[in-house]
Amino acid sequence: MSTLKVDKLYAGDRSTGSDENVLLNDDGTTNLKGNTTVTGTCAATTFSGSGASLTNLPAANLTGTLPAISGANLTSLPSSSVNPNLLINGDMRVSQRGTSEAIAADGWGYFKVPDRWRVNLGGATTVTVSQDTDSPEGFANSIKYACTTIDDSLTGGENVKCEQRIEARDLQHLNWGTSDAEAITLSFWVKTNKSGTYWCNLVNWDNCSTVSKSYTVSDGNWNKYSVTFPANTSYAVNNDNGRGLDVIWYLTAGPNYTDGTTQAGWYNECHGNNKVAVGQVNWSDSTSNVWNMTGAKLEVGSTATDFNHESYAEQLRKCQRYYQRLGHQMIWAGRGNGSSSFVFGCPLPVPLRTGSVTVTMSGTLKTFETDATSESTNTPSAGYGYGDDTAAMALVQTGHSGLTDDRCINGYIHGTGSYLALECEL
Repeated sequence: MSTLKVDKLYAGDRSTGSDENVLLNDDGTTNLKGNTTVTGTCAATTFSGSGASLTNLPAANLTGTLPAISGANLTSLPSSSVNPNLLINGDMRVSQRGTSEAIAADGWGYFKVPDRWRVNLGGATTVTVSQDTDSPEGFANSIKYACTTIDDSLTGGENVKCEQRIEARDLQHLNWGTSDAEAITLSFWVKTNKSGTYWCNLVNWDNCSTVSKSYTVSDGNWNKYSVTFPANTSYAVNNDNGRGLDVIWYLTAGPNYTDGTTQAGWYNECHGNNKVAVGQVNWSDSTSNVWNMTGAKLEVGSTATDFNHESYAEQLRKCQRYYQRLGHQMIWAGRGNGSSSFVFGCPLPVPLRTGSVTVTMSGTLKTFETDATSESTNTPSAGYGYGDDTAAMALVQTGHSGLTDDRCINGYIHGTGSYLALECEL
């Protein structure tokens, strides 16, 4: 083997010594200048200098820990921001009460439909409302209205509405009633065979104000719609657990709602009987008409972001603040209150919104102590000592016999489809 040993090896214009493309220094360093091509593997402990002109680097060739870089100049990146949803159960998955119910004329309230969604009928129209499996891609359920009795000559305040009421304390970040008030955007998917103009309406009950926006259905497919409502700088929302905001979808509206000209901004009106649905299509004119809706989202800002797909467990917990259905065979501990009354403690999976609770029961509640049993089908009533946001409550059921006063007694509900339900909806 031969060895060539030199002090320096130049490649370039040796006469100047300043334009060398390759310079092998006697201290072991190498200077490369200009365009240099390396074939095979180039191994080095470190590289220094700017990498601004480096292109087409295969990801597989970059190993080890890469240094942190600033993303300040990165552009055209997809947005990952998803705003919180002010509505609960907007994808209609939770339906504790049941999955379908026929609603009579002038019927209103919470029925066997997806949780937190309220049906409101005024006039002759009757509907069947249900949790449906017809839904757009990415969703499993929708709420479905099917017209069963027509009203093709609307008068007064006749209407068909789908709505959700939002607790006031969940709206404080909107800063309504101040100069810092936020606009909000409502987005949702709708499928209906009845084309035309439909209206969405917000009602602030604390300070009696309303605003409306329309959307237009032009085909019978699933379509996503969004409407933005202006900031409410004039009317505040109370900071409490009461009814703060109604979010309403009109399917049908009589002349009390459709006469006049819809105002562009918020104005002083609680009941929405004027100018909130001008040009609204009459969905109630045929028993062939259906209306499905899902993916409902109300958020801060003027842009609709993607729907928040939460776990079923999280969605259920949010619904249970307003309605809880406890199944059969659940055992409660209590005591005899005289010989005919049973007082028992009921632990709650989620604290209820308020201590003002409506109790319903289906089935028979059976008590048992060491030497006796008793049964009653009477609906229990809310007992004493229960307030807002507490994790348990006392219930009292009458109609028993042979109980021992102040003796420890257990009880449970039995029977097919039996349940105990606690409700404090807005």
